[in-house]
Amino acid sequence: MRKIRGININERNIMAKHGWREIFLIGIVYISFISLGLPDGLQGVTWPSMMDFFKVPIDSLGVLLFAGTAGYLLTSFFSGRLIAVFGIGFLLAASCAVTGAALLGYAFAPDFITIAVLALIVGLAGGAIDAGLNAYAAENFSKRVMQWLHASYGLGVMLGPVIMVYFINMSNSWKSAYAASGILQILMAIIFFCTVRMWKGSRGAPDSVQDAEPIKNTIIKPSSWINMLLFFIVSGAEAGVGIWAYTFLTEARGIAHSPAAFVAGAFWAAYTFGRVIAGAFSKYIKTYRLIYLCLVGALFGTALIWAGINTAADFTGVILSGLFIGPIFPALVSGTKKRVGGHHAFNMVGMQMAASGLGYAVLPGIAGIAARHWGLETLPLFIACLLAFSAVLYRILYYFMPGHILDKH
Repeated sequence: MRKIRGININERNIMAKHGWREIFLIGIVYISFISLGLPDGLQGVTWPSMMDFFKVPIDSLGVLLFAGTAGYLLTSFFSGRLIAVFGIGFLLAASCAVTGAALLGYAFAPDFITIAVLALIVGLAGGAIDAGLNAYAAENFSKRVMQWLHASYGLGVMLGPVIMVYFINMSNSWKSAYAASGILQILMAIIFFCTVRMWKGSRGAPDSVQDAEPIKNTIIKPSSWINMLLFFIVSGAEAGVGIWAYTFLTEARGIAHSPAAFVAGAFWAAYTFGRVIAGAFSKYIKTYRLIYLCLVGALFGTALIWAGINTAADFTGVILSGLFIGPIFPALVSGTKKRVGGHHAFNMVGMQMAASGLGYAVLPGIAGIAARHWGLETLPLFIACLLAFSAVLYRILYYFMPGHILDKH
């Protein structure tokens, strides 16, 4: 087949015919990732007000986090099967509708038990949305788009607290922000319902339950477990820096609260910016090289924090960690099909999302236990060990790739 400037003529004709559809769906997915990040950015800002409103102790937040995580793990793990049964478009539409209804429910909840049940529902729907969007994007969009989609999620997380403060100041209540977030999710559900047909026939998606690869066939593959462990570790390292940066800087380094808070926020800004940069250069660097480069850069950042040279070095280390950790997750998602094979890709993306959620929930807590027993200085060392182990796991996965295709990956 003749090529023009490296583009297959047949592919160019297909893009000319269906390009508008792909661009439209990319736009929808961008907005979806932003809206997916908004609720994640609300919890931290709203908790003091919610705690006072429901008259519950401070550690009750753990109940909400556990409920949300449990729901997320369940639906994301089985998302491949859910996609086969309902189709991506309908699954996303229904999940957004459920999420919107649950977030609206926050504004009318009479007690904390109701909030906990709603958190479980948000987690269940959120797991389906996250895994569904990632599965679709991994199969149908380029590495560049994947990085930028995940950058838009980071934008949503950063916008969440800003929106929350605006609504709290406007209405003097935390409930209005959840109501606004719920309305946004319902609007997304309407968009997904109106475009259900456009999501059908997506590349790699099973057309029916009979066409879907059974989950048990994916689970028994050794590479599946290594993939899940890799996502567990990478996400735990990512969350560990983001969650513990402020505490480490103030308690271990004695830095004032305001600059420490600014740098902790700068971690997430650098994290998002790193994905934007990685997307811009994705055409010029192979995925595996990008992943190793980012792991080395993140290791350097955590080593700089651990060294404790001075305040400037601590700040630089936190920001570098965010800049290099950010692109790793979307790069790993993009390469799922090459690591496990096309038949298992949709199942594997969901399992990876579940492992990621578990890593977010578990590993920062283990880091906190280590800090309590051996001091806060163990935190950057713990993160560095996780990143180094991730590099080893990624190298091991090479031997499970069909035909050892790392050089083409």
